Amino acid sequence: VSTLPPECRAAVERLAVVPTEVPAALLPELVEDPAALEPAERRGILLSSYGAVRFRHELARRAVEEALPGTRRAALHRRVLDALAAAGAEPSRLVHHAVAVGDAAAVARYGTAAAREAAAANGHREAVAYAELAIGSGRLTVPEAAEVHGLAARSHQAHPRRGCRR
Repeated sequence: VSTLPPECRAAVERLAVVPTEVPAALLPELVEDPAALEPAERRGILLSSYGAVRFRHELARRAVEEALPGTRRAALHRRVLDALAAAGAEPSRLVHHAVAVGDAAAVARYGTAAAREAAAANGHREAVAYAELAIGSGRLTVPEAAEVHGLAARSHQAHPRRGCRR
C-alpha cells in the first residue's frame, strides 16, 4: 500500500475503515475519483465486483486501518457514519462507526435500534451485544435503558452463553 500513488493510497485508507464491502452508491461519498483506485485493484489489494469495492483480504484492510493515526481514523469513520446515515443504512452498520467515532448519542440511537432488529430476527447474541453498547453509551433515558435491558435479558434467556449458569 505504501508504494501506491498518493491519491490511490489516500482512497484506500478511506475505504479501510469500512469492515465490509463499500457499495457503489457509497463510493462517491468516500472517494472523489474512483479511477484513483485502479492501481490498488491491479495489485490485488482491492476487488471491485457486483457493484461494490472491498479489500481482497480482511487482514490487509485491518493493517491499513490500524496504521492510520487515531485522529484520521476517527475522521474517516465520521465521514462513513454520515454517508451511511444519509443513505438510510441499517443500524448494525451505523453503530460500528458511531463507536469508532466515540459519538455516544449515535451509539445509543443505533445500538438500541440494532438490538431491537437483532432480537426480532432471533439474533440473540447480537441483540445482547448491541444492547450492551447502547447501555454503555450512558445516553439512554431511564425508560429507554429499561427497554434495552429487557431486550438483552430476553435475548440472553433465549440463548444463554456457554458456561453461564442459570
